[in-house]
Amino acid sequence: MKTKVYSFNYSKNGRTKRIVLSAPFNGRMVQTSRFTPVELLQPVNPLFIGGAQYEDEQEFISDCQKLIHLSTISQYDDLFHSNLEALFAILMNHVEKFKRLLFNDLLTYIDCFSYILFAHGFSEAQVKQLYPGVVKMAVDQLPYFLKCQYTLMPFTSSFLYNNIVSHYKSL
Repeated sequence: MKTKVYSFNYSKNGRTKRIVLSAPFNGRMVQTSRFTPVELLQPVNPLFIGGAQYEDEQEFISDCQKLIHLSTISQYDDLFHSNLEALFAILMNHVEKFKRLLFNDLLTYIDCFSYILFAHGFSEAQVKQLYPGVVKMAVDQLPYFLKCQYTLMPFTSSFLYNNIVSHYKSL
């Protein structure tokens, strides 16, 4: 599998910088699950190939661009909170548009968020440490909108939900 480099402009408080991220790439698909805890990867996902999650490249670019844009207009000055606010704005936009959020879509958005934090200089260990807390926060804030990928049953009725609630701590 090849690695592809993606470059985005980030402008905030009158300063512009270029952030660069690289991700494994295969055909039209970007492997997004670099930072995802293995226990969250669901093998029933058709985009789950060999222990990883993938997203269409154009959707990955679009998701990253939206996150970056929203983080630049965030009320927060620090990178983590401005990106977290952007992530939750995108999640709420998704819920407003589709009236639900599939769990795998949630992970894909958090994957993009994680790549952006890493591109901003967070270490891989820091990003991996933050990931479960972000998942828990989203699960806590969106329980009625989260759905299982194929059954569209409430995510709150899933085994994975019970594991997240009992083992992960919110940020």
